Amino acid sequence: MKKLSFLMLSLLAVTMLTACGNNDEPVNKRTYSVAINNRIVDGDNVVFSQNASSIEIDFTDMTIQISSGYKDADGTSHTLITPAMKLTNTGGLIYHFNSSSSTTPIAGIDGTIDGYIDLSTITALYSFTTSDNDMVYSATQLIYSYVHTTITNPENNNNKNIDFSQYKFIINATGDKCTMLTTNFAPNLNGSIQATQVYWEDLKLEPTATGYIVTASVAASSMKGYYDITDLHITLDNHGHALNGEFKCGGLNFNLAGDMFPATLFTHHHQ
Repeated sequence: MKKLSFLMLSLLAVTMLTACGNNDEPVNKRTYSVAINNRIVDGDNVVFSQNASSIEIDFTDMTIQISSGYKDADGTSHTLITPAMKLTNTGGLIYHFNSSSSTTPIAGIDGTIDGYIDLSTITALYSFTTSDNDMVYSATQLIYSYVHTTITNPENNNNKNIDFSQYKFIINATGDKCTMLTTNFAPNLNGSIQATQVYWEDLKLEPTATGYIVTASVAASSMKGYYDITDLHITLDNHGHALNGEFKCGGLNFNLAGDMFPATLFTHHHQ
């Protein structure tokens, strides 16, 4: 099945912000079907689960409501239904949300849910504490739009810095594999984009207490013989907020460092 670029999804999401109904009335609510990936952390024990979920955005009241689920440290499944949480703009289309202003209790939750969403891509990330005092870190499939890529020729150390490549990690249902999808891929030292979209499947994924580790000794690309990569090691750290890593492609070294959301926009909220 042909995969849709997450840049196209971004444009679609922006279009939805201004969509109209049958009578030219503004569409006030949108419900997005997404996969939510959860890591529940109980000391050194990390339990992964993935749920078919929905995110409802009310563009009139600027609220978000999440219907999802997760597994606890013992592997027992739980349903998560949040109240409508106020969206607070932190810049651009990035919004912060927190359930503290709601008087509606959330089953199985001790305290509040706190998170962020990028309305241009519907990339959401949030966390909460269960009534058993375990931490749960949840996110949609992970898109990193704010990444600094340094490309280096190891033979002479000539390098090129670019900021236009984006990276998406599509996690499978069991949390042990993922696909890395890159847009605006420039495997050269002149900054020339060679592939508007390319992806590498079946990469090893390890959920950790602080995020995920993605590795591959060799990975074939979707471009049929072009842009195969080696020595891939990427850490999705700070509970999904940050990306750091490296890989090799076409005799060049790639070093990546960046964030899911602009770091300067959420520092004052960050946990």
